[in-house]
Amino acid sequence: MSYKTAVPQIRTIPIGIFEENTLVGGFPVFERNWGPFRRAVNPPLVPYGSPFWLPSHTTIEIIEPVLDYFLETYASTSMEFLPSIDLRSFSLPVPWHINQRKTLFKTLLANEDVTLQALSQKRRHAFRRASKSLIFQPDATFTEKHAALIAQSYARHQRRLPIPVKNLLDLVNALKTHQEATVCSIAFNHSPEEPLAVVVFLSTKNTAYEWLAGAALVPKLELMGFLLISAFTFLHHKGLEKLDFVGANHPSIAAFKRKFADAEVPYIYVQQTSNPFLRMVEWIRHKP
Repeated sequence: MSYKTAVPQIRTIPIGIFEENTLVGGFPVFERNWGPFRRAVNPPLVPYGSPFWLPSHTTIEIIEPVLDYFLETYASTSMEFLPSIDLRSFSLPVPWHINQRKTLFKTLLANEDVTLQALSQKRRHAFRRASKSLIFQPDATFTEKHAALIAQSYARHQRRLPIPVKNLLDLVNALKTHQEATVCSIAFNHSPEEPLAVVVFLSTKNTAYEWLAGAALVPKLELMGFLLISAFTFLHHKGLEKLDFVGANHPSIAAFKRKFADAEVPYIYVQQTSNPFLRMVEWIRHKP
Protein backbone atom coordinates (compact mmCIF):
# COMPACT_ATOMS: atom_id res chain seq x y z
CA MET A 1 0.00 0.00 0.00
CA SER A 2 2.93 2.34 0.72
CA TYR A 3 4.32 1.77 -2.76
CA LYS A 4 0.90 2.16 -4.37
CA THR A 5 0.62 5.61 -2.81
CA ALA A 6 4.17 6.67 -3.70
CA VAL A 7 4.12 5.58 -7.35
CA PRO A 8 0.52 6.03 -8.52
CA GLN A 9 1.43 5.76 -12.22
CA ILE A 10 2.09 2.04 -11.70
CA ARG A 11 -0.79 -0.17 -10.60
CA THR A 12 0.17 -2.32 -7.62
CA ILE A 13 -1.76 -5.59 -7.48
CA PRO A 14 -1.27 -8.39 -4.94
CA ILE A 15 -2.14 -11.78 -6.40
CA GLY A 16 -2.77 -14.83 -4.25
CA ILE A 17 -2.17 -18.55 -4.75
CA PHE A 18 -4.89 -20.63 -3.13
CA GLU A 19 -5.17 -24.31 -2.33
CA GLU A 20 -8.68 -25.47 -1.42
CA ASN A 21 -9.70 -21.89 -0.51
CA THR A 22 -6.61 -21.44 1.70
CA LEU A 23 -4.08 -18.72 0.84
CA VAL A 24 -0.71 -20.47 0.51
CA GLY A 25 1.35 -17.87 -1.35
CA GLY A 26 1.31 -14.92 -3.68
CA PHE A 27 3.18 -12.27 -5.59
CA PRO A 28 3.19 -8.46 -5.85
CA VAL A 29 2.40 -7.43 -9.42
CA PHE A 30 3.35 -3.99 -10.78
CA GLU A 31 1.46 -3.16 -13.93
CA ARG A 32 1.52 -0.38 -16.49
CA ASN A 33 0.28 0.07 -20.05
CA TRP A 34 2.28 0.75 -23.18
CA GLY A 35 -0.34 1.91 -25.61
CA PRO A 36 -2.97 -0.85 -25.71
CA PHE A 37 -0.64 -3.44 -24.18
CA ARG A 38 -0.57 -4.44 -20.53
CA ARG A 39 2.88 -5.06 -19.04
CA ALA A 40 4.08 -6.42 -15.71
CA VAL A 41 7.19 -4.42 -14.86
CA ASN A 42 10.08 -4.31 -12.44
CA PRO A 43 9.27 -0.87 -11.01
CA PRO A 44 11.56 1.85 -9.65
CA LEU A 45 12.85 1.48 -6.10
CA VAL A 46 11.79 -2.15 -5.70
CA PRO A 47 14.95 -4.25 -5.22
CA TYR A 48 13.44 -7.65 -6.00
CA GLY A 49 9.96 -8.85 -6.88
CA SER A 50 9.76 -12.24 -5.23
CA PRO A 51 6.93 -14.57 -4.33
CA PHE A 52 5.99 -15.45 -0.79
CA TRP A 53 4.72 -18.82 0.39
CA LEU A 54 3.93 -20.86 3.46
CA PRO A 55 6.68 -23.14 4.86
CA SER A 56 4.61 -26.16 3.87
CA HIS A 57 5.04 -25.31 0.19
CA THR A 58 8.08 -25.19 -2.06
CA THR A 59 9.29 -22.32 -4.24
CA ILE A 60 8.32 -23.98 -7.51
CA GLU A 61 4.76 -24.65 -6.31
CA ILE A 62 4.24 -20.89 -6.10
CA ILE A 63 6.44 -19.67 -8.95
CA GLU A 64 4.97 -21.94 -11.63
CA PRO A 65 1.39 -20.62 -11.32
CA VAL A 66 2.73 -17.07 -10.99
CA LEU A 67 4.66 -17.36 -14.27
CA ASP A 68 1.66 -18.99 -15.95
CA TYR A 69 -0.49 -16.06 -14.81
CA PHE A 70 1.97 -13.51 -16.22
CA LEU A 71 2.13 -15.33 -19.55
CA GLU A 72 -1.66 -15.50 -19.87
CA THR A 73 -2.30 -11.93 -18.72
CA TYR A 74 0.48 -9.64 -19.99
CA ALA A 75 1.98 -8.82 -23.36
CA SER A 76 5.37 -8.52 -21.67
CA THR A 77 6.85 -9.15 -18.22
CA SER A 78 10.14 -8.27 -16.55
CA MET A 79 11.12 -8.91 -12.93
CA GLU A 80 13.98 -9.74 -10.61
CA PHE A 81 13.96 -12.57 -8.09
CA LEU A 82 15.63 -12.70 -4.69
CA PRO A 83 19.13 -14.26 -4.69
CA SER A 84 17.75 -17.14 -2.61
CA ILE A 85 15.57 -18.21 -5.55
CA ASP A 86 17.43 -19.94 -8.38
CA LEU A 87 15.30 -20.42 -11.47
CA ARG A 88 18.13 -21.80 -13.61
CA SER A 89 17.15 -25.36 -12.76
CA PHE A 90 13.51 -24.78 -13.76
CA SER A 91 12.29 -25.63 -17.24
CA LEU A 92 10.79 -22.29 -18.19
CA PRO A 93 8.63 -22.41 -21.33
CA VAL A 94 9.13 -20.20 -24.37
CA PRO A 95 9.04 -17.17 -24.52
CA TRP A 96 10.60 -16.81 -21.05
CA HIS A 97 14.25 -15.70 -20.96
CA ILE A 98 16.50 -15.89 -17.90
CA ASN A 99 19.37 -13.47 -17.38
CA GLN A 100 21.79 -13.80 -14.50
CA ARG A 101 22.77 -10.72 -12.53
CA LYS A 102 24.87 -10.38 -9.42
CA THR A 103 24.77 -8.77 -6.02
CA LEU A 104 27.25 -8.58 -3.16
CA PHE A 105 26.74 -9.87 0.36
CA LYS A 106 28.25 -9.27 3.75
CA THR A 107 27.56 -12.73 5.12
CA LEU A 108 28.15 -11.97 8.82
CA LEU A 109 27.05 -8.83 10.61
CA ALA A 110 28.95 -8.49 13.88
CA ASN A 111 30.07 -6.03 16.56
CA GLU A 112 32.50 -3.22 15.77
CA ASP A 113 35.67 -5.11 16.73
CA VAL A 114 34.87 -8.11 14.52
CA THR A 115 33.69 -5.86 11.69
CA LEU A 116 36.87 -3.78 11.69
CA GLN A 117 39.09 -6.85 11.92
CA ALA A 118 37.57 -8.17 8.68
CA LEU A 119 38.47 -4.96 6.82
CA SER A 120 41.74 -3.83 5.32
CA GLN A 121 44.09 -1.70 7.38
CA LYS A 122 43.32 1.25 5.10
CA ARG A 123 39.58 0.94 5.79
CA ARG A 124 40.17 0.70 9.55
CA HIS A 125 42.34 3.83 9.56
CA ALA A 126 39.75 5.72 7.50
CA PHE A 127 37.00 4.70 9.93
CA ARG A 128 38.95 5.81 13.01
CA ARG A 129 39.91 9.10 11.39
CA ALA A 130 36.29 9.82 10.46
CA SER A 131 35.02 8.87 13.94
CA LYS A 132 36.85 11.87 15.42
CA SER A 133 34.60 14.36 13.61
CA LEU A 134 31.43 12.42 12.68
CA ILE A 135 28.44 11.17 14.63
CA PHE A 136 26.39 8.10 13.69
CA GLN A 137 22.61 8.59 13.80
CA PRO A 138 20.71 5.26 13.87
CA ASP A 139 16.95 5.04 13.43
CA ALA A 140 16.86 8.58 12.06
CA THR A 141 13.71 10.27 10.83
CA PHE A 142 13.82 10.45 7.04
CA THR A 143 13.73 14.11 5.93
CA GLU A 144 13.96 16.18 2.75
CA LYS A 145 17.68 16.64 3.48
CA HIS A 146 18.18 12.87 3.36
CA ALA A 147 16.17 12.65 0.13
CA ALA A 148 18.30 15.42 -1.40
CA LEU A 149 21.49 13.43 -0.65
CA ILE A 150 20.01 10.40 -2.43
CA ALA A 151 18.97 12.53 -5.42
CA GLN A 152 22.52 13.97 -5.62
CA SER A 153 24.00 10.48 -5.68
CA TYR A 154 21.65 9.48 -8.50
CA ALA A 155 22.76 12.56 -10.44
CA ARG A 156 26.45 11.69 -10.01
CA HIS A 157 25.73 8.41 -11.81
CA GLN A 158 23.86 10.20 -14.62
CA ARG A 159 20.48 9.08 -13.35
CA ARG A 160 17.41 10.81 -11.99
CA LEU A 161 15.65 9.95 -8.76
CA PRO A 162 12.82 7.82 -10.17
CA ILE A 163 10.02 9.29 -8.03
CA PRO A 164 9.33 12.80 -6.66
CA VAL A 165 11.01 13.70 -3.37
CA LYS A 166 7.67 14.07 -1.55
CA ASN A 167 6.61 10.60 -2.65
CA LEU A 168 9.95 9.21 -1.50
CA LEU A 169 9.48 10.83 1.90
CA ASP A 170 6.01 9.30 2.25
CA LEU A 171 7.21 5.88 1.13
CA VAL A 172 10.24 5.64 3.44
CA ASN A 173 8.42 6.97 6.49
CA ALA A 174 5.45 4.65 5.91
CA LEU A 175 7.83 1.68 5.77
CA LYS A 176 9.58 2.96 8.92
CA THR A 177 6.23 3.08 10.70
CA HIS A 178 5.71 -0.59 9.86
CA GLN A 179 9.28 -1.42 10.96
CA GLU A 180 10.25 -2.53 7.46
CA ALA A 181 12.75 0.28 6.80
CA THR A 182 15.64 1.54 8.93
CA VAL A 183 17.26 4.91 8.27
CA CYS A 184 20.88 5.48 9.32
CA SER A 185 22.72 8.73 8.74
CA ILE A 186 25.83 10.61 9.81
CA ALA A 187 26.65 14.26 10.45
CA PHE A 188 29.46 16.37 11.84
CA ASN A 189 29.62 16.39 15.64
CA HIS A 190 29.15 20.16 15.69
CA SER A 191 26.20 20.14 13.26
CA PRO A 192 24.05 17.05 13.87
CA GLU A 193 21.00 18.56 12.14
CA GLU A 194 22.78 18.61 8.77
CA PRO A 195 23.15 15.02 7.46
CA LEU A 196 26.19 14.25 5.34
CA ALA A 197 25.25 10.72 4.27
CA VAL A 198 22.28 8.39 4.59
CA VAL A 199 21.44 4.73 3.96
CA VAL A 200 17.95 3.26 4.08
CA PHE A 201 17.87 -0.46 4.81
CA LEU A 202 14.96 -2.83 4.29
CA SER A 203 14.86 -5.98 6.38
CA THR A 204 13.10 -9.30 6.37
CA LYS A 205 13.76 -12.32 8.57
CA ASN A 206 17.53 -12.28 9.25
CA THR A 207 18.64 -10.25 6.21
CA ALA A 208 19.09 -6.51 5.73
CA TYR A 209 19.01 -4.94 2.26
CA GLU A 210 20.85 -1.73 1.34
CA TRP A 211 18.01 0.01 -0.47
CA LEU A 212 18.71 3.74 -0.86
CA ALA A 213 21.92 5.65 -0.24
CA GLY A 214 23.37 9.09 -0.73
CA ALA A 215 26.28 11.17 0.49
CA ALA A 216 27.79 14.61 0.18
CA LEU A 217 31.35 15.03 -1.06
CA VAL A 218 33.71 15.83 1.83
CA PRO A 219 37.43 15.66 0.95
CA LYS A 220 39.61 13.34 3.04
CA LEU A 221 36.62 11.72 4.80
CA GLU A 222 35.10 8.45 3.57
CA LEU A 223 31.57 9.27 4.63
CA MET A 224 29.80 6.21 3.26
CA GLY A 225 32.47 3.87 4.56
CA PHE A 226 32.09 5.27 8.08
CA LEU A 227 28.30 5.07 7.81
CA LEU A 228 28.23 1.48 6.59
CA ILE A 229 30.70 0.19 9.18
CA SER A 230 28.68 1.86 11.95
CA ALA A 231 25.44 0.48 10.50
CA PHE A 232 26.82 -3.08 10.37
CA THR A 233 27.16 -3.11 14.15
CA PHE A 234 23.78 -1.43 14.66
CA LEU A 235 22.00 -3.95 12.42
CA HIS A 236 23.79 -6.81 14.20
CA HIS A 237 22.42 -5.59 17.55
CA LYS A 238 18.94 -5.48 15.98
CA GLY A 239 19.25 -9.23 15.36
CA LEU A 240 20.07 -9.17 11.64
CA GLU A 241 22.72 -11.62 10.47
CA LYS A 242 23.67 -10.63 6.91
CA LEU A 243 23.46 -7.76 4.46
CA ASP A 244 22.56 -7.82 0.77
CA PHE A 245 24.03 -4.79 -1.01
CA VAL A 246 21.25 -5.15 -3.64
CA GLY A 247 23.01 -5.25 -6.95
CA ALA A 248 26.57 -5.00 -8.22
CA ASN A 249 25.90 -4.33 -11.88
CA HIS A 250 27.23 -0.75 -12.08
CA PRO A 251 31.05 -0.94 -12.15
CA SER A 252 31.87 2.04 -9.91
CA ILE A 253 29.19 1.15 -7.34
CA ALA A 254 30.28 -2.50 -7.33
CA ALA A 255 33.92 -1.46 -6.78
CA PHE A 256 32.91 0.43 -3.64
CA LYS A 257 30.69 -2.34 -2.28
CA ARG A 258 33.45 -4.92 -2.71
CA LYS A 259 35.44 -3.11 -0.03
CA PHE A 260 32.92 -4.35 2.54
CA ALA A 261 31.36 -7.48 1.00
CA ASP A 262 32.74 -11.00 1.25
CA ALA A 263 30.57 -12.87 -1.25
CA GLU A 264 29.25 -12.35 -4.77
CA VAL A 265 25.85 -13.96 -5.23
CA PRO A 266 23.86 -14.41 -8.47
CA TYR A 267 20.24 -13.54 -8.83
CA ILE A 268 17.81 -13.98 -11.69
CA TYR A 269 16.14 -11.49 -13.98
CA VAL A 270 13.35 -12.99 -16.11
CA GLN A 271 11.62 -11.55 -19.15
CA GLN A 272 8.96 -12.57 -21.62
CA THR A 273 7.34 -10.81 -24.54
CA SER A 274 4.48 -12.86 -25.90
CA ASN A 275 3.06 -10.16 -28.16
CA PRO A 276 4.70 -10.29 -31.65
CA PHE A 277 4.39 -6.53 -32.21
CA LEU A 278 6.21 -5.76 -28.95
CA ARG A 279 8.87 -8.35 -29.82
CA MET A 280 9.52 -6.52 -33.07
CA VAL A 281 9.72 -3.15 -31.29
CA GLU A 282 12.17 -4.56 -28.72
CA TRP A 283 14.29 -6.06 -31.51
CA ILE A 284 14.45 -2.67 -33.27
CA ARG A 285 15.31 -0.85 -30.04
CA HIS A 286 18.19 -3.21 -29.22
CA LYS A 287 19.51 -3.62 -32.76
CA PRO A 288 23.12 -2.29 -33.02
